[in-house]
Amino acid sequence: MGRLASTSHESSALLIAIVLVCAPASAAAARSYKLTDLGSFSPVAINDVGQIAGSKTLNGTKQHAFLWERGVQLDLGTLGGANSVATGINNLGDVVGRSDLYLGFSNKGAFLYRNERMTSLANLGRGNSAANGINDSGVVVGYSDSGTGSSGATIRAVFWDDPSTVHSLSTRASYANAINNTGAIVGGDGYSVLWSGGSALPAGGFGGTSAEATSINDVGEVVGWSRVFSPNSSYVMYKAYLWRNGSSVDIVGNAPGYSLASDINNKSQIVGSYLGYSRAFVWEDGALVDLNSRLLDGGDWILQSAIGINDSGQIIGFANNNRAFLLTPVPEPRATAFILVGLAMLMAGHKRLRRTVEMVRST
Repeated sequence: MGRLASTSHESSALLIAIVLVCAPASAAAARSYKLTDLGSFSPVAINDVGQIAGSKTLNGTKQHAFLWERGVQLDLGTLGGANSVATGINNLGDVVGRSDLYLGFSNKGAFLYRNERMTSLANLGRGNSAANGINDSGVVVGYSDSGTGSSGATIRAVFWDDPSTVHSLSTRASYANAINNTGAIVGGDGYSVLWSGGSALPAGGFGGTSAEATSINDVGEVVGWSRVFSPNSSYVMYKAYLWRNGSSVDIVGNAPGYSLASDINNKSQIVGSYLGYSRAFVWEDGALVDLNSRLLDGGDWILQSAIGINDSGQIIGFANNNRAFLLTPVPEPRATAFILVGLAMLMAGHKRLRRTVEMVRST
């Protein structure tokens, strides 16, 4: 009887392994997406909860930072001026961006929105600054006008570990665009830069005249754009790249036209725009996919640019006619059917085991 029970349990374990291992692989190979129309809301970043930071035009004259959550849009206000723009969000729902400081003046200041309050962040001595990203520890990155350049103003990459304290990352004109949960920061100073452990390091590109890193995930993979010559060297173009393990990866291959990698999540899924910024893409497992080919019901939508992706695979971006979208991945039908068949086989196996055990006990 011991051997009978062992064999049956081994069979059950095998079925479970098949269901858990094979089904996700099938789903990843042909994932589809459900589209949500975000209307006039302009998204820039999405967190793992599904909250989206962005902005919205009010009364046709001014723009405010907004937070979108499950169809509800919250106006985050300004720092006193007419306009504000959100640029980043963490998994706690903290939003960062930039805002006009006073009505009638052009100076803009970095802000942190937390606990229903917008707070101004310190600067390097002049009014102009902007926050571009924030990690789950609350460290904010961006840039600030130092006022030390030959023209009286030079933008420096900076970070804030609290609203009243700003730290410069470079003595050169530079920008910090994103920070991961280990504290690594990426941006550009004419070329892509990774600031980590007190050092400024190269962060990818193809050796052209310039490059900039746009995003970094928690394992240190970086994406961005690199300025290169076109295949026939007739013009200069921008090309998306992935930087991992010290090497730059061409993720768009021979696709013609300009391209840009906007964001990367912790599953190494990359989103951006290619074919002259006319089509939104997702890149995963070495394959570049036009997101338009994966819509369940796209109607007249043409997805042109993917801006952000969270760890659940939800994607935000822009489409034709100045429309914005949220894409939510859904299981591929064949993968779902495979899971159901596997579970049915597992249940049938358990029923056979139960009947066999009862027969053995009755003898």
